[in-house]
Amino acid sequence: MNNINKKGIWTTPIFHELYGLNITYSPYNDTERSYIPTTGINSTFAPNPYYILFSDFDLGEKMRIIMKIGYEGFDTSNSDGTFNFYFQGAKRNDTGGNVWSGANELTNALNNYQNLKDLVLSQTSGTFIYNTTFIISETYYTSYAGCNISTRSDYSNGTAKFTMYKPIIFPDKYYIDTNSIVKQADDFLSCKEIIEY
Repeated sequence: MNNINKKGIWTTPIFHELYGLNITYSPYNDTERSYIPTTGINSTFAPNPYYILFSDFDLGEKMRIIMKIGYEGFDTSNSDGTFNFYFQGAKRNDTGGNVWSGANELTNALNNYQNLKDLVLSQTSGTFIYNTTFIISETYYTSYAGCNISTRSDYSNGTAKFTMYKPIIFPDKYYIDTNSIVKQADDFLSCKEIIEY
C-alpha cells in the first residue's frame, strides 16, 4: 500500500474526489470581470474572462455551473439595429488557442437556462445566478481541450455594463443546493494510525 503516513491522515483521489472541484481558470486571476458593450454588432466580452479544461474531468461527466452575473442600464434605444445579448465562447485547442464555432456545451447550457437578452431588459439593474448542468460529450472531449465562457452583444446603447463573476464548475454528483454546493464523496478513507506487525 502506498502513501502511508503513521499517526497522520492518508487520503487518495481513488476514495476522495473533491480535489477536482471548481476547476475554472482565468487569464487575469480575477474574481469578476466587467465590460461595456459597444453600439455596433458583435461586441464581445474579449479576451474571454473564464474557461475550463476538459482534461480535468471525465468523458460523459455531468457538470454543474453556478455563476453570478450583474447588469445595469440595458435598453433598446439604439436605432441602428435590433438589440441582442447572449452567451457564446470558442472551444480551446491543446496549445491554448481558440477554435471558433459560435458556441460550446457550457454556453449553450447557460443560454438555455435563462435568455440573457430578456434578463438584462427585465429591469434597469440587477443580479442573477445561473445554476445549470451540461455534459462533456465525446465530440468535445476528444477534439478540443476545453471551452471559453464569454458573451456577444448587438446594438447595445454604449453605456450599459455587464459583469461576470468567476463561476463555480464541478461534477454534478457533488451538488446539494446553492448554499452547501458540494457533498463529500461516497467513498472516503481516513486513518489516524496504522499498526504494523
